[in-house]
Amino acid sequence: MVECKGFFYVVGIYLRNMRKVLYASLLMNALLFAALFLKYRTVRAEYRQAEAAVTLQKQARRDMLNALPIDSSDIVFSGNSLTEHFPTEIFKAKNRGISGSTTAELLARLSSFASARRVMLMIGVNDLKNGVPVDTAFANFKRIADRLPSLVVQSTLPTANMEWNSLIIQYNDLVSTYCNQKGIPFVNLYPHFLKDGKLNEAYAYDGLHLNQHGYRLWLRLISPYVYWPFYLKYCPV
Repeated sequence: MVECKGFFYVVGIYLRNMRKVLYASLLMNALLFAALFLKYRTVRAEYRQAEAAVTLQKQARRDMLNALPIDSSDIVFSGNSLTEHFPTEIFKAKNRGISGSTTAELLARLSSFASARRVMLMIGVNDLKNGVPVDTAFANFKRIADRLPSLVVQSTLPTANMEWNSLIIQYNDLVSTYCNQKGIPFVNLYPHFLKDGKLNEAYAYDGLHLNQHGYRLWLRLISPYVYWPFYLKYCPV
């Protein structure tokens, strides 16, 4: 009987200690969850602020460009941030690039420059890196191309991200095939900026955006297509 009481006494102490451990564990988990939740809310708020700032920046750029109309004698470069920073003034061309642009966004503003004598287009990388399916981006591209009577299409450039590059290759192949079918000049810039399967570091400063050397190369490759006749589509670049 004494041994039995001793056993239950030990078990009782053990259970009380386990309850303390359990309560301490629950408290630690609750504190950890609260900290993670607060961090999540902070990051989410910062992301929303950044997203709102980008949206305002895009709107400001659109408003500024809309104040500068395009006429039928203009050559226009259109696309995303790569195009926005392209020195179009060298060709006496107008710049309609907007940082962060996707194919859907460019399609929505297409009427603002569709009357141009020639449009030099590069678009698609923001779709693919943000998770838009290749087929969706390509469908938007076709709608853009079908509404532009005088168009030169430039391939999307590689990035430092191999996963994105895999999608870019698929997208470029679809775009190239479509351009060949429609008789639209297609300039394949992709291999010229490539090294070891990625964007050549000598041409970029962050794995996506070009530096001065990258823009010099782009200028050299695209120059013949800006002014020369469209039969140049048969000349590989």
